[in-house]
Amino acid sequence: MTNLYKIALCRLVCVSILILGSKIVPTNPGELDDLSTPVLPSNGKSSGATASAAAPTDLPELPKDSENFKILMDEVSNTKFKWCKAIARYLADSGLAFDESTLQKLKVKVLNEQCARNGGKPEKNVFSYFLENKEMFERGSKFASGFKEDTAVEVVGPGKELETALALYVDIPIKLVLTPADITERLKTFIAGQDRALESLSVLAHRYMCNKSLIERKQKPAGRPNHCILTGPTGCGKSETLRQLGNILDIPILHINARSLTDEGYKGFNFSEAVSNFCIAHNKPEFAIVVVDEVDKLATKKDSGTKDFGQAIQRVLLSCLDGNPVCKDKISYNVNNWWFVCTGAFSSLKGLHDDDDCERSTTAKTHEDVISYGFEPEFVGRFSEIISLEGHTLETILGVINKEASPLSQAKSEFKKFYNVDLSFDDKALRLLAESSLKIGLGVRSLQPVLNEILRPFYTTASVAGGGGITITAKEVSPFIEKMKRDTKKPQSCAYPHMYI
Repeated sequence: MTNLYKIALCRLVCVSILILGSKIVPTNPGELDDLSTPVLPSNGKSSGATASAAAPTDLPELPKDSENFKILMDEVSNTKFKWCKAIARYLADSGLAFDESTLQKLKVKVLNEQCARNGGKPEKNVFSYFLENKEMFERGSKFASGFKEDTAVEVVGPGKELETALALYVDIPIKLVLTPADITERLKTFIAGQDRALESLSVLAHRYMCNKSLIERKQKPAGRPNHCILTGPTGCGKSETLRQLGNILDIPILHINARSLTDEGYKGFNFSEAVSNFCIAHNKPEFAIVVVDEVDKLATKKDSGTKDFGQAIQRVLLSCLDGNPVCKDKISYNVNNWWFVCTGAFSSLKGLHDDDDCERSTTAKTHEDVISYGFEPEFVGRFSEIISLEGHTLETILGVINKEASPLSQAKSEFKKFYNVDLSFDDKALRLLAESSLKIGLGVRSLQPVLNEILRPFYTTASVAGGGGITITAKEVSPFIEKMKRDTKKPQSCAYPHMYI
């Protein structure tokens, strides 16, 4: 009797296992969809309850196995992220709509085919981005329709998985968010009185970003970066323009002062060392902006009788402008897609192109101007455009003073954040500051020492009291302006000329 009980118990356990196993393990690979297909709820988010729901029964019929489906499977299996392009092309070529029902049916078909190819095991769920999130689904639908109609797909911004995938592998044009007008308007929030120059620079920046997009999509760019030179009197806003441009484009910037460069192989700081340090800090960026400040200091000195380092550095930069890699310590750095923008005052050419009716001074405006200043034609020829900025007038200085990046804006921000004090300047005070800045001739940066003198007692007052508001009037500004005038004397000529060490 005991043996009979044991046999019966064993049979009961075996039957139970078989019944339970038949409910857990699908007998048909198509039933994988019952376990893994999320059904999109009304709010666009998948949930645990709906994720395990069975696939809809009213799914549209897909075409029988065809060459299009074979291509789809090959691309899904072999190429990372290319499933975005593959799915959209398959639906377009098959005349199917990009909707949830079609994607659910296609998902089952793809999983069945993967199981058949891999001995009953699917590779990966290539539809998760589309089916788990309503926002992703809508963008994927827009992409598919764009692929079918051969229209542009708008990339909303960085950090979006789907947009990144589409931008990398779609063969149709992508409309960039930042147009030349967009870049110009953003620059104008920081730079005043240089509208024409900003428009020219914005077009070059837009073209650079377009080619960057093509390269990121594994396509051939329409052209190489359009290198340029910004010229203009000291203090007109050349360096600040490029600093803000880097922030707008969200591209790393390598700033180099031409005065600090030495020729390769000589003791000192050379260009290859600057590139090496920059690439280490930014993980070898494929795209970057190289800003060479004070490039006019590289002008050659004729009949100097000594080695001309300026000419040597021009030749070093010439190779990089052509896209040749930079080598340092047996490591090669690719700079083919880097955009070179140089700046220079070219002071001795000040007023060369000005007429009697022009209030604003300029310097170099043409390639011929730069060559005549002491640059090799081969070097200058690598720059597609010379963008000339103009010197400031009283009105433009007043405009710059009120911009976000000015010393006055910085002071206002400090008082607000440090002490919760609203700092302001009346119109007469602002005009006195603008006049003093214009007289010094160093641009808005010359206001910093004057402001430090004026605001020193107010920092003490605000740090003790805190809160409220402070208004700076002409009465507070005038004494410091007069002191600055008394302290300003014409320097005597130096006994020895300044030398470049």
